[in-house]
Amino acid sequence: MQRHREADITDQLDDAALLRACLAGDQDAWTTLVNRYTRLVYSIALKSGLNEHDAGDVVQNVFTIVLRRLESLQQPDRFSAWLITTTHRESWRIGKPRREHLSDDGVEPVDPDPTAESLVVEWEHAALTHQALEQLGDRCRRLLDLLFLHDAEPGYEVIAAELGIAVGSIGPIRGRCLKQLKGHLAELGVVDSQR
Repeated sequence: MQRHREADITDQLDDAALLRACLAGDQDAWTTLVNRYTRLVYSIALKSGLNEHDAGDVVQNVFTIVLRRLESLQQPDRFSAWLITTTHRESWRIGKPRREHLSDDGVEPVDPDPTAESLVVEWEHAALTHQALEQLGDRCRRLLDLLFLHDAEPGYEVIAAELGIAVGSIGPIRGRCLKQLKGHLAELGVVDSQR
């Protein structure tokens, strides 16, 4: 019962605190860290074109890298961004022999139906997009909901009245909110921050 309570406490820690606990030898913290990021690492590997087996290898390799580099992480508060970059590199490394083999044959398989992997990636992107939206302020979240997610698609006048802003300010606010959302999505590995 005590161990279960300790695991619940580690679930509430942010990444930097979790990494400090891992460095102190807390096994619950390591388990929480792995559980927190396994799906993200796996989905990035699938998104990069790897099959389920290779994506599983990426997960194992990435967390081995994390364990080895735990003491040397420079910015623990940017752990998720570092992990995403590491996952992209490891996915590329594991997929390289496969890409070379396909280019030797000159033929790539075509499958018009969505694969289980692509459905997992879509689901993961939807979940991460929801997570990124939750990181926005109330006004941005409400504005984007009204503009893009609301079934009735209200006009600008209705949106302005509901948010208590001028109609002419909706466009600039929308631009700033979308930029913030893109930044959060980049941190989560859904979009490339360079675009």
